[in-house]
Amino acid sequence: MKSSNHMLLQTMGALLGALASMSAAALELGQRLTPQQIGALPTQTVTVAGETLRVVSGSAGKSGVLRSTLVINSLGAVGESRHEVLVSQVAPSAVRSTAAALRLPTVASSFFEQTGISALRFATFEQAVQARDQLARQLPRAAIAVPVQYSELRAR
Repeated sequence: MKSSNHMLLQTMGALLGALASMSAAALELGQRLTPQQIGALPTQTVTVAGETLRVVSGSAGKSGVLRSTLVINSLGAVGESRHEVLVSQVAPSAVRSTAAALRLPTVASSFFEQTGISALRFATFEQAVQARDQLARQLPRAAIAVPVQYSELRAR
């Protein structure tokens, strides 16, 4: 009986050790995590348009600027944000002037007058969320999103 309890404790210890050592690098888009796996990761909680996301880590490019950030949604699915804010249903000229007044510098921006869509990119996920909130207050009729991708795009 003692040896089976000892074996059970060893197995549980190994499992907990594996969960604790799980790094953000081991996460894949669309992967579903259990609450225990999520609890073993260092995360910050951010609310984007009413949805709570856990920010896991960022991936830096050659210049040292973050290219993307991994997040986990309320269902435990792993997604990726490229720090973009997409704005539609208002004139891009209005988005351009409003974005210029933000206290958050954009890394890149594109304004498509023909379609009425504007895309703003920021250095971090947190900046994108802050920009989204500020733009939503200043452009209440606009549709504004911080897109998160939960699977790899594949050509068919």
